[in-house]
Amino acid sequence: MNHSIASCLIPNSLAQHLGTEFFEIAFVTRDMEKSIQYLKENLGASKVFRTQASYPNNKYMGRLVQNQLDFALVWIGNMFIEVIQPSPGDNPFDAYLTDPDRLMNFHHFAIQVSDWDKTVEDIHKAGYEFCFEGSGKAKFGFIDLTKEMGCMLEVIANGEEFFEKIKKGDY
Repeated sequence: MNHSIASCLIPNSLAQHLGTEFFEIAFVTRDMEKSIQYLKENLGASKVFRTQASYPNNKYMGRLVQNQLDFALVWIGNMFIEVIQPSPGDNPFDAYLTDPDRLMNFHHFAIQVSDWDKTVEDIHKAGYEFCFEGSGKAKFGFIDLTKEMGCMLEVIANGEEFFEKIKKGDY
């Protein structure tokens, strides 16, 4: 993606952080097993990284929350595809589980940044805040662009080693 296209999609000073390619697209699901089967049978995913993770100190809408997430990551072509099955509770995922007949619903795209502090500064300059943020294998924050784009934008930092292992199937 070139910056002229990015400037149309991403508000103000955030466009400069996109680089030349999107890093990840993500979906939410109610049925992780069927979603993984779909990725294997229809998208050619030969190896799927799957984990269940507890996040005891995430922030959602400015307050500390605990989250339990089941998620899967696959490297297909030149991008990650992530599937998330949230547990009930405060999270930015449930609202996207809108169609009970659809296996997966699009939730967000992600960019990876090298300078977290500068990116957060630019997010604030653009008039946005993270609606959901935390850390685990990487630092992450979600910007709710539902009104503008119908999805969220995830910003990821400090996850290069983890994502490289997923690409290589080394987990």
